[in-house]
Amino acid sequence: MDRLLRFGPVARLSLGLVALSLALLMTADWLFGFASNQESYERQSRIMLGQNLASQLAVFIEQADERSLGKTLQRVVVQNPEVLSIAIRQSNGVLLAHRGEHAQHWIPPETGFSTDNNIRIPLMGEKGHWGDIEISFSPKKPKTLLEWLSQPVTMMIAVISIGGFPLYYAYLRRAMHYLDPSNAVPERVSRAFDSFAEGLLVLDKDRQIVFVNKAFGALYGHPIETLIGVKVDELPWLQAAIADIDRSQLPWERTLNEQMTVNDLRMTLPTQDGATIELAVGSAPVMDDNGNTRGCLVTFQDLTELERANRELRVALAEIEESRSLIKAQNDKLLLLASRDPLTGCYNRRAFFDKITDIYSQTLRSNGHLCCIMTDIDHFKRFNDLYGHAVGDQVIRAVVRAIESQSRGGDILCRYGGEEFCLVLTETTVEQGLAIAERMRTTIESTAGPAIRTTDVGTITSSFGLASITDGAPNIEQLIEQADDALYDSKKNGRNRVTLWQPKKTVAEVAS
Repeated sequence: MDRLLRFGPVARLSLGLVALSLALLMTADWLFGFASNQESYERQSRIMLGQNLASQLAVFIEQADERSLGKTLQRVVVQNPEVLSIAIRQSNGVLLAHRGEHAQHWIPPETGFSTDNNIRIPLMGEKGHWGDIEISFSPKKPKTLLEWLSQPVTMMIAVISIGGFPLYYAYLRRAMHYLDPSNAVPERVSRAFDSFAEGLLVLDKDRQIVFVNKAFGALYGHPIETLIGVKVDELPWLQAAIADIDRSQLPWERTLNEQMTVNDLRMTLPTQDGATIELAVGSAPVMDDNGNTRGCLVTFQDLTELERANRELRVALAEIEESRSLIKAQNDKLLLLASRDPLTGCYNRRAFFDKITDIYSQTLRSNGHLCCIMTDIDHFKRFNDLYGHAVGDQVIRAVVRAIESQSRGGDILCRYGGEEFCLVLTETTVEQGLAIAERMRTTIESTAGPAIRTTDVGTITSSFGLASITDGAPNIEQLIEQADDALYDSKKNGRNRVTLWQPKKTVAEVAS
């Protein structure tokens, strides 16, 4: 029951204004003797009626509420029998609204001042005189109690008491939402909020702004006094940022609807100069002593500089990564140049031995299979002598292409000398190695010569020597030497052939 009888701040202020209006009427009557001077009293009461009516109608005129304006005029005519007509006339002479036969009853005062029966009340606007309320009264004087009760002063008291309260209440509720002491932000709290680097709003349950700190005003760029009483989602500054966000997911909506704290919702807000502001928006509930949510506190943290620094950092990291990629590519290119023969693209001898030494040792330890092929272009000096070194280089490249066409992914090819090549076949038995060498030989014989398109050099052939790790070579150098001995035998026995290295027989073995 106590809670039901507890009036809100706007209701208390409206009652106070009604009481003050009545007190003014009574004081005026006591000071100026309206009761003893009936005619003066009647005139003054009529003027007061017009003045109080003007204060009520000003609200509707300000709101352009023609319907309420007409109802109020009609109520005055109905409730005041002595009022013959009433009208609102603008300063330019245009009749805005009227009730009763105004054109018949209204007699404009010759002096411009109100008379006993024709009262004119000026209406003031922002630019001065806006217009007038014109009231035409009946000249009849009261003779009975009923007539006295219908006098303007009496009716004015009734109008102010009964009709003034809702009008005052409506006006104050719109213009003075936050005079409730329980909602007011104390001065010390206001100073503390103003010291925050983050923009801060305090909202009531209707999402209307109760308090704005200086940091938010700096973000908003307009006087913060104009924000009080405005709904937060009606701020043009915020509408562009929240247009694509589900209303139920806005921080203040979640706080007021679910009584939860929301942190770090990112928003991008446009500024008047065409730039943007990056914000992290959070919200927390404001509770009363009974644990009820009275509103919420919304924070706006400006992350623009941080985001700018992050973007610059990301650009710098991207540039560093690009530089690293370029450096790696250059290093790979240098490594390739350092490890490859520039004419054929094969490994040079130094890179070849760096790569194959560990492979050979691992194969030897695991008793695996590995073969080495040494090959040499037959009669290569003849190509240089007859056609020149440029054609000789083409012959070398054609032979390499033929060899590579028959090699496998794990095989390692090296330009061992001018026209001599070494090829290591990993995980390869003697039988497999001989087959591979034979395919290479026939491919060279059939394709290398026609590949020289600028000059008819005839048939190009190569001799091959093959050695296997199973023949007991303790290191790669020894295995290459064995393959080279087999290559020598191929050349000695007519060239363009494949020879497998065999251990040399001793004199005793030959004699036996």
